[in-house]
Amino acid sequence: MKALQFALSRITLFFVVGIIINANVNFSFLTTICLTIVCLIIAVMGWITAKQHLRSNLFFGVIIAILSVWCGAFTLTAHNDYLHQDHYKYLVGPKNQMHLLRVTVTEKLKTTATKQRYIANVNSFDGKSCIGKILLNIDRKTPIMGKLPIGSVIMVTGRITPHAPPYNPAQFDYGKYLDNKRVAAQLELIGASVHIIGTNKNMYYYAAAIRERIISNLQKSHFGEKELAVIAALILGQQQEIAPEIIKDYQYAGAVHVLSVSGLHVGYLMLFVNFVLSRLPKTKKANLIRVTTVLIALWTFTFIAGLSPSVIRSATMFSFVAVGMYLKRETYIFHTLLASMLSILIVSPHFLFDVGFQLSYTSLFFILWLEPYLSALWKPKSRAIKYVRDIMTVSVAAQIGALPLSIYYFHQFPGLFFITNLIILPGLGVIMAFGVTTMLLAAVGFVPHFLSKTLEWMVWALNKTIGWIASFETFIIKDIPLNLLMMAGLYLFIVCLFLYLMTRVYNRAILMLTSLVTLQCIFIGTHWRMQSEQELTVFRCRKSSLICIRKGETIIPFSNDSTLKRIDEIRELNPYRISKFSIVAERQSIPNFLFYNGRKIYIMDSSGIYPSNLKPEVLLLTSSPKVNLERILSIHTPQIIVADASNYKSYVKLWGQTCYKQKIPFHAVAEKGYFQIR
Repeated sequence: MKALQFALSRITLFFVVGIIINANVNFSFLTTICLTIVCLIIAVMGWITAKQHLRSNLFFGVIIAILSVWCGAFTLTAHNDYLHQDHYKYLVGPKNQMHLLRVTVTEKLKTTATKQRYIANVNSFDGKSCIGKILLNIDRKTPIMGKLPIGSVIMVTGRITPHAPPYNPAQFDYGKYLDNKRVAAQLELIGASVHIIGTNKNMYYYAAAIRERIISNLQKSHFGEKELAVIAALILGQQQEIAPEIIKDYQYAGAVHVLSVSGLHVGYLMLFVNFVLSRLPKTKKANLIRVTTVLIALWTFTFIAGLSPSVIRSATMFSFVAVGMYLKRETYIFHTLLASMLSILIVSPHFLFDVGFQLSYTSLFFILWLEPYLSALWKPKSRAIKYVRDIMTVSVAAQIGALPLSIYYFHQFPGLFFITNLIILPGLGVIMAFGVTTMLLAAVGFVPHFLSKTLEWMVWALNKTIGWIASFETFIIKDIPLNLLMMAGLYLFIVCLFLYLMTRVYNRAILMLTSLVTLQCIFIGTHWRMQSEQELTVFRCRKSSLICIRKGETIIPFSNDSTLKRIDEIRELNPYRISKFSIVAERQSIPNFLFYNGRKIYIMDSSGIYPSNLKPEVLLLTSSPKVNLERILSIHTPQIIVADASNYKSYVKLWGQTCYKQKIPFHAVAEKGYFQIR
């Protein structure tokens, strides 16, 4: 049994490697399936040979590893609907062309200031049957809004917008994020061009209907708006209505994981079900009832919570654990963890690139690995102190595991996470128990007043506690730079360090020191590379001009006085500054002339002054100057003309047409994103 578990673990790891390789190389469907079949044939031949000689075969093991890699690559390709010829992206016409689509709404996203946003499956495109996911952007003023439940089949007219690259350097790539979810494009709806023609009553429809019924009944019981939004996230996995300030408080307090249904919530649910069934006898029949009830509860909860990647991962993991526990089979928890990962990735390999998926599995691995070691360092006799010790060790182990990933993605570290978990985790179990009970009663239309008010008060107290902890902003470490290579080196050092602390032998000491030197070399190499770089960047800063010259780890910003005063708060600049390990030095007003890297740059402002004796390689237009560009180009021919985001759209359009006639490159920052000279 153990040999089989170890083999399954190795297969899972190589399977993940195959997904990662294919995500970066993009092998064709024919390549992956042919190589997978060839490896499978060779593996069968190797197994027969090994069986005949009654001994392990190294060649067979290597082939199984290669086969696992190609199986992972093939699985990712097989789930790539972009390769299907009937995908709607092959039917998209020229820019600004209107299209008529019939789509089925599958998911509601967070509403913006002006748009309602939904994920939908495309059924037909201009009358042709097709497949694919699309993001709907519907104006909030559209009359149909508020009447678009999950499962609605609608006819919509609008413009297809491909995913735009990041408008500023190091900015979050929302297009790539949607691609990982297999959403190929966005549809901008025009006016009231939404018509409901039916309902597709699939599992998403029924799950959403149950959630809406629960929320509606809680609203009728006068449940507080803010508290209802939080409890909907805690129990139902719906974060769309949570106020931004509440999310910010949870982030600063190190408790944002509480708002995302994951292993913590599923674990509490499993404990709650176990508590309810604790009086059953320890017989074979009773054990079967236990495991069946637990599995039904877990997957019912997963269904109602919207089948999100985090809750599916958690439910799958705890299902494996439940079956192993109640059937009394010998299981190694790490192999159970990897088996659950393999089962999820076979069905949905793109889950691997979900940040929540990565954080959940990493945190859970470190909890299972480090928590026993940390607990062994202190063994109190008091049960109460032991309970506190357990919360502390679990929190520390989880945070150690998630730390490099969290810094890599979010560039901040909540210093009070330890206090937060110590305070809220004991109460969270009670809130979950009350919440699940209240939700079940609300689903059947019966919400006792005392129960709903008790739950509302608990959530209110939770929010206030989180807000109080988040108010100590001094303990929040922000803007921490960390690239992918540094994150990998940090994980290597953490693992080697704890391997040595667990067993202090010479070989592990050498391994730990080697990993430390490797991490230092990565830091030194990154610092040296950043010091040797120089670049000038024109940022896409809405309704204002921002030019930055970076020399090594120093950034010199050029802008108007109002922008320079709040330069540390400019959201367009911060990701760039962090990614380049840089600091903002002297701040300067925008000059009319810059000489950078052997190129003359003339910056024309609203005055429209252009010296006749100047022949710049780059002409930068800012603040909508009233200038006859055609006349200037008839005398001088810059290598490129750049218009930043501070100009009127009508001016930019006219300049672009002029440059097109004169065959001079034109870069509109508002449309194409930042402009850079190196």
